[in-house]
Amino acid sequence: MARLLGQLGHLIKVLRDSSDEQLSVGELNMITQEDQAEIQSWNSHPIPSQPTLIHKEMLKTASLSPANPAICAWDGEWTYSELDNITSRLAALIKFSTSDQEHAILPIYLQKSKWVVASMLAVMKAGHAFTLIDPNDPPARVAQVVGQTGATVSLTSKLYSSKVRGIVGRCIVIDDELVQSLICTCASKPDLVLAAVAPEDLAYVIFTSGSTGDQRAS
Repeated sequence: MARLLGQLGHLIKVLRDSSDEQLSVGELNMITQEDQAEIQSWNSHPIPSQPTLIHKEMLKTASLSPANPAICAWDGEWTYSELDNITSRLAALIKFSTSDQEHAILPIYLQKSKWVVASMLAVMKAGHAFTLIDPNDPPARVAQVVGQTGATVSLTSKLYSSKVRGIVGRCIVIDDELVQSLICTCASKPDLVLAAVAPEDLAYVIFTSGSTGDQRAS
């Protein structure tokens, strides 16, 4: 209550002291000196950065807490151990499909599901970067994104495979059926040799519309 009253008093003072009769809400200094000092105290000690990789952090968690839930989605749930197993199998397939490429950008063309996370981790384990494509995007935008990435392989679902095949040379259809076939081929988890990547290497590319309407990567 004391904080709320202090903030209210601060705003009243700001409005009273302002000579601008057209002052908008967005121009108000909403934070009190006390609040600003408190926020700065929270960040007074810099946190050292850790030169690591996203998928390696997941592997650490899978090793420490293999039975803990990692994915809880509308289409299924996986523990960290299961997620590690599935993404390693997918990564091995991706590496085979992109054996002539290094640090490629692979489009992931999927509806929201557990497979999006699995695909992202698998692509990174394979040593590549990914870009997410909304299935609702018009074909022209998708073609423009694929053209800028130079992608020859993409990850998608059965629902969109026919649409994607007209844009990308090869599609890997990601679903339970594929994973089951990979398990049947090799019952034990593959001894995946993680690709040589550094924390500075590209992991994710996002495209936004520029002023001309063209897609720009960042």
